[in-house]
Amino acid sequence: AAPRHQQQQQEQQQQASGYPVHTQQASPAPATQGRPPQAQGAGGGGAPPVQGDPSKLFKEQAVDVLSKRVVKTFQAIERHTMQSVEDRLGEQQVLEERASKLASLADALAKERDMIDSCIHKYESKTLELEGWLEKHREIDHDIEADLDGVFIPSDSLSAQAIQAMTKDLAIEDAMYALEQALLNDSLDPVVYLKQVRSLSRKQFYHRKLTMKIAEVQKQQAAQNPPRPRGASQTQDGDWEILQEFGLDLNK
Repeated sequence: AAPRHQQQQQEQQQQASGYPVHTQQASPAPATQGRPPQAQGAGGGGAPPVQGDPSKLFKEQAVDVLSKRVVKTFQAIERHTMQSVEDRLGEQQVLEERASKLASLADALAKERDMIDSCIHKYESKTLELEGWLEKHREIDHDIEADLDGVFIPSDSLSAQAIQAMTKDLAIEDAMYALEQALLNDSLDPVVYLKQVRSLSRKQFYHRKLTMKIAEVQKQQAAQNPPRPRGASQTQDGDWEILQEFGLDLNK
């Protein structure tokens, strides 16, 4: 009756806690031997009797199971936390790289903006100077209406010779084109065409050779006397030196 009472107590504790309880019980002795279980255990032929309090064994087993579950839970939390930390560190590194790129791009844009602002101010000042120069030289409009060729004035004797040589070269080119069109339209004899083209080609060769020599001399002079920077290209009257390059007379 006592072992059965203990077994009932263990079943009630197991139902109350929800954890299995494993206990060892002595197997009953066969009825044919006629000896109590204790006498049978003394001879060493049966299972060992249960030692200790069953409630204490249940507590130890419950603590062991709960400890294992808690350890597994904390291990899973630790793995998840480590993975989250690694992910956040990777994202932080990517954000830092992007921040440095954005900072360098912002610096480049700021420099470009400053450069554009300086160019705008420079061009505005140059525009005002050009407008002032045009106000002082309104007679150029009358010169354009009167004689277009007289507007462009050479800055030196070499430029004047080059303009004359190029003018004669282009005029001969136009004459040769007109002769070719006349020949194609059967308005000119081929023999006359060849004579005229030969004579014009000889003259054109001399003019082009003269233009090439003038260009070489001008290059040598430019190498010996380099031009001044644009910032110091103003004359005493406030006119631009670049206007002289276009053949405009600033002394008027």
